[in-house]
Amino acid sequence: MLLLSRISARTAAGAVVAALGALTAALLLPAAAHADGLSNPGGGGYRVSVTAVVSGGEGDPVSGGSISLSVPPVCWWEPVDGDSIFAGWKSVDPSDAEEFDEWYKDHIRKYTSTFVPARLFLPTVADFKDAMRRHQAGEPVQWYHLGQADGVNCADEGFARNGGQLPPDWEQDGSRTAPISYIAVTGQPEPPMVEVEDVVETLWDEAVQGLGAPELARNPEIAEAGQATLVNIPTWFWVENQQEALAEDGEIHLEVHIPGTPVQATLDAATTGMEVSAPSAGARTCTVEQAKTAWERGGSDESACTLAFREPNPAAWPVTASITWTGSWQGTDHNGAQGGELETQTHGSTVDVPVVEAGALVTGIE
Repeated sequence: MLLLSRISARTAAGAVVAALGALTAALLLPAAAHADGLSNPGGGGYRVSVTAVVSGGEGDPVSGGSISLSVPPVCWWEPVDGDSIFAGWKSVDPSDAEEFDEWYKDHIRKYTSTFVPARLFLPTVADFKDAMRRHQAGEPVQWYHLGQADGVNCADEGFARNGGQLPPDWEQDGSRTAPISYIAVTGQPEPPMVEVEDVVETLWDEAVQGLGAPELARNPEIAEAGQATLVNIPTWFWVENQQEALAEDGEIHLEVHIPGTPVQATLDAATTGMEVSAPSAGARTCTVEQAKTAWERGGSDESACTLAFREPNPAAWPVTASITWTGSWQGTDHNGAQGGELETQTHGSTVDVPVVEAGALVTGIE
């Protein structure tokens, strides 16, 4: 998976290498490359699209299978843009081994004395010659440049090769490791390094988008009184959109992993039920089963979610219903085992319920 975005320079050496890269990165004509990930700059910084495999239970708000998640990367490879390379390289025929070799030597000789440490970031001569041989054999070779998040050394993280140790005056954040900043690949490079917490947060956001506020039905509804209910009798309320509002059973269990990486996690969330409240009726919390129970003749009030209005209001009392989800997660990534709490989510709705008093005409007394 790739990100087409800005490279963040970690050290002063990185800034020098970025300049060197403009001269040396695309010593071969770059083959056409397709990116599974897309540039997605935003308020949270640069992101990559990773393909995650998700499994869940019936009614869970994220369907199983492969989905694309946009997460901030730690380390990644992005294709070198041939149009941005030093103009001289286009005069070289990469299929001519001798001309190619002379062009490379002529440029690499320039980076001596003061700039010798910067060469540690570049592929070795053997790397370049191997890429040249593959190109001459007809393989679609593509050069990629290393991307690193601020404060990260991808060689120290085990993502990129170590090109050597830098002098002490090039050290920053306690690291003198020079990561190899360019690779030649036939096909796709390895997936980006991402952190499991970011994957979990993004997946939970996806799940939350599949949840919704409860849509309430009720009984009684007296047609002759404008669909009103009655004072001082239990009015039943139940959720009609049970999959969206309750994930069917009030529980969510999701498992996710990113193939080819150590990133995997399980997410477990649940709701204790639905809270309903109204002026003149108070508030109560109904269990998931009570919130799912629709009125039927002969049904028990104790099995249902009910409110009793103490005062009439033909213009309607507002009835508010809300469902709150809480949960936790456990997972692993390149940093080992981790876990935490899922962000609490609450979805609510309000319906207006007219309330009237029942009346009777007395025609006689025995």
